[in-house]
Amino acid sequence: MSRTRIGQLFVLPTLLFLLAFAIIPAVANFTLSFFDWSPLRPAFEFVGIDNYVTVLQSKGFISALGNTVIYAIITVPVSIALALLVAVGIMGRLRGAGALKAIYFMPTAAMLVAMAVVWQFILDPRVGLLNEFLSWFGIPPTGWLLNSSTALPSIIAFGIWRQTGYMMILFLAGLAAIPRTVYEAAALDGLHGLKRFWHITWPMLAPTTTFAGIIGTIAAVELFDAPKIMTDGGPAGATTTLSMMIQQEGFTYSSFGTGAVVSLVLFILTLAITAVQWTISRRSPMAGPQ
Repeated sequence: MSRTRIGQLFVLPTLLFLLAFAIIPAVANFTLSFFDWSPLRPAFEFVGIDNYVTVLQSKGFISALGNTVIYAIITVPVSIALALLVAVGIMGRLRGAGALKAIYFMPTAAMLVAMAVVWQFILDPRVGLLNEFLSWFGIPPTGWLLNSSTALPSIIAFGIWRQTGYMMILFLAGLAAIPRTVYEAAALDGLHGLKRFWHITWPMLAPTTTFAGIIGTIAAVELFDAPKIMTDGGPAGATTTLSMMIQQEGFTYSSFGTGAVVSLVLFILTLAITAVQWTISRRSPMAGPQ
């Protein structure tokens, strides 16, 4: 019993942390979604599902949901593919592998605010480096962050650039964990090049790919910093995400009830996408033992 009590004491701080910063806020957020409340109006007014109806019928919510889903659907698989390509190249004794690691990981290690400001300068319609480069080919300048048709793709490009480095580190660790004896056995069976990658490397990286997909998806659907800094959700809501809508509803419009509803939708979306990814990876014939 003494050993059990000691173990419980060690676990207690973590349980208290989860209770204070996860469980209680989640319950409070769910409860708040049924009330109309603002710091400017201390009284709580029970409104039932009115907040849900208001949010789900809002054009702003539909736009933010679409932007979030599009961002996640594009950035996660593209980042995984690029990170895997770079990791395989580095593990293949590519010259300058150490420098490549630093270059690709730099966006992850650097401050997001600083990187977003740099990208704002690159995409500037008047003095941006991208427009200057395109002008060499006779392409007229474009307001990449000012045009509703190019603003979200610009944010997506930034997200891919930023996530690739982190996922590259994950794949490097996964590749390093594959025993060399497996490759030696594959060579004896005549597997080389792409065949070896497809039949040996890729299946054995299934757990790493699943983890990268889940982590990348969670980061993608919770996107807030980059569009907030680079476009502030504009133009005309073209880059507003669900996380930004939570901030707008709660702290700009002082409508914490509707903000709580959007946060619940974000939680359900994250949970659903993660569950789908996990299920697909478990059922895939290439996934191997999990």
